[in-house]
Amino acid sequence: MVFGGPLECRNSTAPPTLSFFSSAVSSLLMLITVPGNLLICLAVAKDPYKTLRSPFNLFLLNISAADLVVGLLVLPLSIAFHFLEGIGIMFAPLIKSLHLSFFISCSASVLGIAALSLDRYICVTSPMKYRLKLKSLQVKRASLIIWLISVVCPITYLYVDFIIYTFVFANGTLLFTLLVLAFVNHKIHRSLQIQRKQLQALADGKDFQTTVAKRDARVTKTFLFFLASFIVLTVPPLSFSYVLNFCSTCSCKTIHILRDFQFLSILFPSSVNPFIYAIRLPNFRRAIAVICSTISKYQFFSTNPGQQMCESISSEVLDRQFRTISKSSLEQPEPVGLFKADASGREKDVKIDGTKNAERWSSSDTVFYEDHFSENKLHSERDFYGRSQSPRQERISISQFYKVTTVV
Repeated sequence: MVFGGPLECRNSTAPPTLSFFSSAVSSLLMLITVPGNLLICLAVAKDPYKTLRSPFNLFLLNISAADLVVGLLVLPLSIAFHFLEGIGIMFAPLIKSLHLSFFISCSASVLGIAALSLDRYICVTSPMKYRLKLKSLQVKRASLIIWLISVVCPITYLYVDFIIYTFVFANGTLLFTLLVLAFVNHKIHRSLQIQRKQLQALADGKDFQTTVAKRDARVTKTFLFFLASFIVLTVPPLSFSYVLNFCSTCSCKTIHILRDFQFLSILFPSSVNPFIYAIRLPNFRRAIAVICSTISKYQFFSTNPGQQMCESISSEVLDRQFRTISKSSLEQPEPVGLFKADASGREKDVKIDGTKNAERWSSSDTVFYEDHFSENKLHSERDFYGRSQSPRQERISISQFYKVTTVV
């Protein structure tokens, strides 16, 4: 038995069908990984409802950033490498780049999950200490340490074979995180039992006890879901690592199949982590809905054939555009209702002469004018206001004028 698999298989070529299959699966994983993790990063960065800057969500951001590196760097390199391998071209720098980026990003993602579970453990067992001591600065430091470990450890790969280091990665990073999750799940379950007994001793109300029981059940169910998901995603690459390194009777074809399957099974969690840890939370779903709505609205204006496309707009363009609209409005008038804001700030219905065939811009915003609309006069920018119909906030901005007339 030789650790690292049969020596004669280390320089052998993989079957072309297997290489093309791995390239196709990598393409599919990239299409899933990039959008999901990009939405999570945008949701935390934009934070439209100001609810996603907690330490827990910053740890989620760290995981999504690592998974985004997988989607933007590792998977494209995997597609290129396996495609070239399928046509018989081996490019050594490409192989080293692929494997190093693979180990760095996947280590950061897996260790980020371990840090996330420890964050939840402290939050449940010591809520007051968690609120007072765990700030965003500590989260950033922990994330920096995770990335430093993820960058330093894979340097070992440069001195050993890929299959050998996958064994180190599987038993060092994956198994360590699995043990952390199991430990956290056990300690949280014990802590919830102790808290429940203390609360029951202080309050004897049946409704209160029912509420506490439901809370404990919900927390326990959530952590069991995290643990079960990680076990399902971790067992295959762990199993493949042992077979690859200790199977002395396996053929080279079997070694190559197991190698690719282990490689893809380690990459697969990056495509589903957003759904397991983030998108299932209501705050993230609401933030992502706002971002998607903004993107779709921008795409509508970008692809609307009636909308004039320009990078910037000048006063001459505006004058020419509205002169055309005013000319059409004189030919076929049609009453259109707008709102006018009086001195007291109240809204009044104002009937104006518009046009049926005039160019109109769709918007989810209510438009206000200070004066009556004149068919031959374009109001100045300072007379135009837009009020966003957000459920939580209102903002009045002169930039709304450009939002409905141009695509910047």
